[in-house]
Amino acid sequence: MTGEDRELLKYSAFMHDIGYFISHRKHHKHALYIIRHSDLLGFKEVEIEMMANISRYHRRSTPKMRHKYFKKLPKPVRERIKKLAGILRVADGLDRSHYQNVRGVRVEKIGQKTKLLISTETDPQLEIWGAMRKRALLEEVLSSDVEVAIDSRSPYRDH
Repeated sequence: MTGEDRELLKYSAFMHDIGYFISHRKHHKHALYIIRHSDLLGFKEVEIEMMANISRYHRRSTPKMRHKYFKKLPKPVRERIKKLAGILRVADGLDRSHYQNVRGVRVEKIGQKTKLLISTETDPQLEIWGAMRKRALLEEVLSSDVEVAIDSRSPYRDH
């Protein structure tokens, strides 16, 4: 992935919950609408489409060709969106408590397994549960099992 992908992921992460201003239940779909229809200065149209779609897919349905805004994008852009949305989903799960408990993540690739080793301030069980239930898209794009565990170097020691 590129530096541009990292930047688009960062801005998507900032905006992914913006749809809460309209509705809690469908906030991911409202995020797509708001981002697509905002004048986001400094971004190209394709970048705005990418951020809108990444934000849209941070929860619920995964990207599908029957989704009109996803379908109209070129295949390489769709592939980037799937990868970035997979990362955002897991990151969103890692903040399940909304207390910013996770302070760091290390990634280890061991054979067909990708391990996300997290450092936390307090008990991370809610964050691990949240990330594990949102890992399917990331597993698909990585062609790898994803596991989330406490990093042995974590400040939280009650594990």
